[in-house]
Amino acid sequence: MEVHINKKILTLVKILEEKQAVETKILDVRNITWITDYFIITSAQSSVQAKALLDSIIENFDEKPLSIEGTSSSNWILIDFQDIIIHIFLSEARLFYNLEKLWADAREIKITEEKIL
Repeated sequence: MEVHINKKILTLVKILEEKQAVETKILDVRNITWITDYFIITSAQSSVQAKALLDSIIENFDEKPLSIEGTSSSNWILIDFQDIIIHIFLSEARLFYNLEKLWADAREIKITEEKIL
């Protein structure tokens, strides 16, 4: 994995964690699809928290997203940075759409002590 992507993923996950996002997972989908390289999938406890996660990413990340979908009282917000797509779900929507199962062939990336494994 490139150092630049490493840094982007670590920064985005840190921003999400600072706003108490839960069950954050990173999937490497490079060998499965052409739409992006990585998914960051996370959950929010409420629509207010989901909006706060989105706002924090927009305010604190150096890049501006190519597109944002689902911002108006949605239970799924998608933030597209081209090489990384962030999915912010409310818990029940995450269970319903189950992206982790849909993309089960993707390699899950683990982060420990500010390092990607």
